[in-house]
Amino acid sequence: MTPVETLKTIYGHIRAGEWEKIDPYLADDFTIYQAESLPFGGEWSGDNVFKRLFAAVMGNFEDPKVEPIDMSCGEEWVCYALHLSGTSKVTGKRSTYRVIEHGRVVDGKLKELHLHYFDTAKLLKDIEGKS
Repeated sequence: MTPVETLKTIYGHIRAGEWEKIDPYLADDFTIYQAESLPFGGEWSGDNVFKRLFAAVMGNFEDPKVEPIDMSCGEEWVCYALHLSGTSKVTGKRSTYRVIEHGRVVDGKLKELHLHYFDTAKLLKDIEGKS
């Protein structure tokens, strides 16, 4: 599988709620990296990592939605552009955030995934309700 096919397979299982089907596509030392400034920031790894992170991020919003924009790759790296939108449980305001994810696939398994939000200050403001 190409890196794009690997990531599309993982996200297909996430959309279907098939969390247990993700593990075969993850390296044993797989880690997700989030911006440290966010409440769910830092390094995420271990059992059910996608399920735990998904709950931590999406739990801040009513009606969260992920809209894919495009995905491209090289030999090991895959980049995924998307929009994350939702209504803040704190402010009641609906917002859309541009996100770029880039991950490295080695021997058909996702080894690392880095998430980059274009405006972490806005995301943090919407999550915490502080100006």
